[in-house]
Amino acid sequence: MRVALRPLVPVLAGLAALLMLSAPAAADELVARLYAPTHHPAAGERWPIRITARDADGHRVRGTVRYAYLYQGEVVLREDPKGDRHFAGDFRDQHLMWSKRTIGLRLTFRAIVDTKLGQASLDYVVRVHR
Repeated sequence: MRVALRPLVPVLAGLAALLMLSAPAAADELVARLYAPTHHPAAGERWPIRITARDADGHRVRGTVRYAYLYQGEVVLREDPKGDRHFAGDFRDQHLMWSKRTIGLRLTFRAIVDTKLGQASLDYVVRVHR
């Protein structure tokens, strides 16, 4: 049995074009990362962090940052970084410090990154020591 493929070529080309149009572009994906020096910061000492935000192709993305602190999965404090919270690709905060009240607690530091590509919540578990 022989099937004529020639009449199907325009149909297959149209289907391929539709699939390409409906598939999201890979560059529309937010890739955000949080870098911190340790999971065991000392109370009262600086704990500098760095946050990066890129698209899937590695291009820097503009955004804003805000913080949340969680204890046992519940948000106990929300705050903005000191200084400018807007950035383009790389954000650094050299002024973060953990309070003496947090010594011994298992906490989660959450950096919330808002961009035109979406939002990312970057969690980092810490246990503060003296």
